[in-house]
Amino acid sequence: MQKIYTYLDNAESAYLLKSGAVYFEIKSGEIHKIEGQNLIVGSLEVIRQYSSPTPVFRICTMHKDDQAQIEPINPVTLKKLLSGYNIGFNTCIFLAKLQIETNSILKERQAKKSENEKKYEENARKYYEAAKEIIATGEKFRFPDIIKLAETVKNEIIFETGQILCRPKASVQLDLAGKNLDSFNKSFPPGSVICQEGNDGTEMFIVNSGRIAVFIGQNQVAEIFNAGAVIGEIALILGEKRSATLKAVSGCVLSVIEKNNLHDFHSQNSDIFTKISSALAERVYHNFQMIYSIDKQLEKQTDPTIPDFLKKEPGQEELNQLFIKIAALQKVKKFEQLKPFMEKYKAEFEAVKNNKTP
Repeated sequence: MQKIYTYLDNAESAYLLKSGAVYFEIKSGEIHKIEGQNLIVGSLEVIRQYSSPTPVFRICTMHKDDQAQIEPINPVTLKKLLSGYNIGFNTCIFLAKLQIETNSILKERQAKKSENEKKYEENARKYYEAAKEIIATGEKFRFPDIIKLAETVKNEIIFETGQILCRPKASVQLDLAGKNLDSFNKSFPPGSVICQEGNDGTEMFIVNSGRIAVFIGQNQVAEIFNAGAVIGEIALILGEKRSATLKAVSGCVLSVIEKNNLHDFHSQNSDIFTKISSALAERVYHNFQMIYSIDKQLEKQTDPTIPDFLKKEPGQEELNQLFIKIAALQKVKKFEQLKPFMEKYKAEFEAVKNNKTP
């Protein structure tokens, strides 16, 4: 194998994989294979860079087969080519494959999590949600003491973990204004099944009107009603089995896009692959962050240098310290603007005051 780029390198180029296979390596040293023809490798970080005000670094190491043929693609050039059919679709194929692979790795990691890891994630979410309110208060009222505290909590590892855990899944949203999609549209009456979990998928759907319930097993996990929302793009790109069941809550009109009409749809919506690739890049990047976060916690739980009491209540000490710092600041400064926060987290403040876990 030959290395294409390394974890934390600058994302200076994407690559056209004419044929052969590439292998992405995560921080733990695990290597996973992706193969195909004319795939746009290394596009993940390049695409994220388009909307980021700060540099985006490589989230993994990438290798290629000795026989694999690749050609670099300048980021500026790729941005222009994403609106074209071939480069746009092939970029989405690579990112979709990467999403499937990282989904699988993440599922394995989550299955290994102990009760301690689950408790840490719960505490990290609580820490992030509380810290986010303090940060917002500091930014709104510009009190130096609150701003200083906000900067301190933002630098904690548990804050970063909570931020990753609370980040919503990136979705694809199209602007339907002024577009005539009648030739792609299909009506679904209330209660009808649009697609079934576990079945082979070959099309994606774009909401024109109506409400759609999303079920995993027997549980409703979401409801989609935004006009222009894209659903099931992975099924269209890779032909993967459906990960959820979609049911029409009200009468729905959906644009149904399949491989045989994708060219026609693209000719009227040239930004479709740009938007799908952007959402896929965010999801995959988030998967890598989640994998690394779980690996870090697993490593922490076996680290002999960390006291056992911190392992028993992972994240609880950091959470307690957050409320202790806020309580100490409020005791001295008595900010009116912090009173709603103090009331909302009254149980937590009482717990740390009495040296108990909330």
